Amino acid sequence: MTEQVTAGLIMLDVMPTDHPMGLSELAAGVVDQTRRLSAVVRDADLATDIPTCPGWNLATLTRHVGGVHRWADRVVRDRASSPVFHDGVDDASGDTDVSPDELADWLDDGAVALAAALEDAGPDTPIWTIAPGGTAVFWARRSLHDTVLHRADAEFATGGRFTVAPAIAADGIDEWVASSTLVQAYASAQRYRDLIREGRAIRLRAVGDSPVKHWLIDLGADPMTWRHGDEAATVTISGSPTDLLLLLYRRDAHAAATIDGDAKLWWRFRYDAADWLRR
Repeated sequence: MTEQVTAGLIMLDVMPTDHPMGLSELAAGVVDQTRRLSAVVRDADLATDIPTCPGWNLATLTRHVGGVHRWADRVVRDRASSPVFHDGVDDASGDTDVSPDELADWLDDGAVALAAALEDAGPDTPIWTIAPGGTAVFWARRSLHDTVLHRADAEFATGGRFTVAPAIAADGIDEWVASSTLVQAYASAQRYRDLIREGRAIRLRAVGDSPVKHWLIDLGADPMTWRHGDEAATVTISGSPTDLLLLLYRRDAHAAATIDGDAKLWWRFRYDAADWLRR
């Protein structure tokens, strides 16, 4: 997997309970964010390069997102209990021999079908993810945030203005932060343990409107843990929820955030914790 490809299956049900987005809200978000992306596609040249996803054009990005939705739909609809081949996700075509409207309609159709499958499955039905205990909620969340991120990529490439509701951005931060504490997100157990040191912590601080104001990643013991908390940290990264989300996903040129404290630790942590994006 390359960085711009599906934001993996590493993030499990290790989410907070104080501001959860329910399955229906997540599923509706997939449809809404997809329609926003398809609106960009309809008004753009499919050959447009996507600088934040090197090697991709708008057609590739659109087929990737639609492929993710159809993959998730198949997993959820079949109540899969083992891995399902993700064709159409990692190797999406950049072919532009199709009209923008046709490709946008295809994209919308996949999101609507996925949302229906998610609602039909409900939040408690066991469904395969990378580890035991997965449900449709995982697939709804992952599909939503993959779509949000690539809508941002499309907006940046076509000169649009990217915005997303603070609650959605905060949920996306939760998801990324949760993954960063899991050893399987790293290139090796040693890379994970090398970040751990007594008293070491990283804090994300949301500025402005946000349902959550702070995320604390505790690197002081093995295993790493995280929580919503405004506590002392080795380094603090501050920005709007949207800017923090973009920074976590390495869209640095579009993220207005400040770093106070041990910046070297932050950049090292972000690189190592995002190894799953580069597989």
